[in-house]
Amino acid sequence: MTGHSQKNDLESPSEEKIDWKALAQMRTLVFLMGIKTIQSNMNRLMQAGLSEKTPAALIRWGTYPKQQTWISDVGSIGKLVEQQ
Repeated sequence: MTGHSQKNDLESPSEEKIDWKALAQMRTLVFLMGIKTIQSNMNRLMQAGLSEKTPAALIRWGTYPKQQTWISDVGSIGKLVEQQ
């Protein structure tokens, strides 16, 4: 799913609201283009019941020579990326 859609806001009147509780039950999630919203997306997943200890990874500029990769957990990855 897109990681930066304005339609993923819980307060949005959009008909395309994201079902965060359903996402929190899935085994693997992929957010595309979500580096700027990583913390808010992880917060929404935790609020929906996903454990903060769930493994998480973020890949920026994948397949390019300037690729960056962060590996952490849902509760910490947003802060880790922000610090970097």
